[in-house]
Amino acid sequence: MYLEQFGLSEKPFEQTPDSRFMYASEQHAYALASIRFSLAQRDPFVIITGEIGSGKTTLLNAVLAGLDKSIAVARISHTRLSDIELLQMILLEFGFTPFNKGKVELLSILRNFVQEQASRRRQVAILIDEAQNLSPDVLEELRLLTCIETEKEKLLNVVLLGQPQLSVMLDSPALEQLRQRCRLRIHIDELTEEETGHYMRHRMAVAGGDYATAFAPGVDALVHQYSGGVPRLINILCDTALTACLVDEHPMVTADVLAEVARELKWSERGHDAEPPPEAGAEEGGPSRACLRALHRGRPVGEFALADTQNIIGRDPACHVHVDSKFFSRRHAIVAREGDVWTIADLNSTNGTRVNGQPIRKHRLKDGDAISIGKHQFVFSGGSEAAQAAGRGRKKTAADTDEMQVLSAKAFRASKPGQ
Repeated sequence: MYLEQFGLSEKPFEQTPDSRFMYASEQHAYALASIRFSLAQRDPFVIITGEIGSGKTTLLNAVLAGLDKSIAVARISHTRLSDIELLQMILLEFGFTPFNKGKVELLSILRNFVQEQASRRRQVAILIDEAQNLSPDVLEELRLLTCIETEKEKLLNVVLLGQPQLSVMLDSPALEQLRQRCRLRIHIDELTEEETGHYMRHRMAVAGGDYATAFAPGVDALVHQYSGGVPRLINILCDTALTACLVDEHPMVTADVLAEVARELKWSERGHDAEPPPEAGAEEGGPSRACLRALHRGRPVGEFALADTQNIIGRDPACHVHVDSKFFSRRHAIVAREGDVWTIADLNSTNGTRVNGQPIRKHRLKDGDAISIGKHQFVFSGGSEAAQAAGRGRKKTAADTDEMQVLSAKAFRASKPGQ
């Protein structure tokens, strides 16, 4: 093993979700603080979503490691369960033997347990990992469990962690009541290039090693390119590269070592393969019209010409600016002309809308303003006065809508990681 070669006391890039190795990026630290705050405030629900390998289970372990002893916790990781099986699993975590019992009896046991804990000034929390596997009916059952309460406080709190499908499910009309009980919904994004470097250094330090003796300068940027900033993939790549150094007698991980390892893993640079689609807009040589230039994680992916009246941005295919992304609500925001002024307004979206980094409800746009929604950014251009005048004199046709929809599909298909 390479531990001796690099002066390590343990492997720094193991796949196990060891909370000691958790790197507190800005978003991970915010999610951790939010869960702790939610439990302290006895919020019924807090929802954490993230891509596969983003560190959700490690985050959950960090939460559990820091929980007060006055909280009785049921941790659920196996989630392909019916409503009765979930109740059995929860009660099993609390020390009961809940088999060969009907649903009514299971609910009665759980209610009595929660109330008995409350009488001893103890809180009850259910923490569920891989929650995207729960059916809408089971999620609704969880909501009903949070109705165990007194006049002053909730007695049972639920934390759900899952992949992005969980967020899509929660947006369904059938789960409106659950959404209303959830004050905090947080998505953990991939690490940036800078965060990837900090992540690698942090894990090497926890394992007792020195990053600079194991990785050549600039390698962290390449690790980010190959892994896309996904912590699990960073671990796989770095552990394999350190092993390759031992086997092939390399003194440290260099760009060449990393490239060879990536080839063996059959990885390409994630998010760097697709060529951006051709920009759509005004005819060559003609005046430009108002538009939104779209970027995904900083890379240009297309351009949307704006209709002169109203332009809805959202996940619904009928939107003028259609973006098939979990970060977008069905009707997320609206860009509209009001006289000679362009404005953007958030439509009570789940994840909010930012302009130049600041959250907005409504904002007057000017050339160069950057609209941020999730991983996507739209740079606004008001176009020339001649084009705007032409736009006011021309009705929007079905062909215009079709052109924008085709551009949308091309642009955001190209923006998918790994394509």
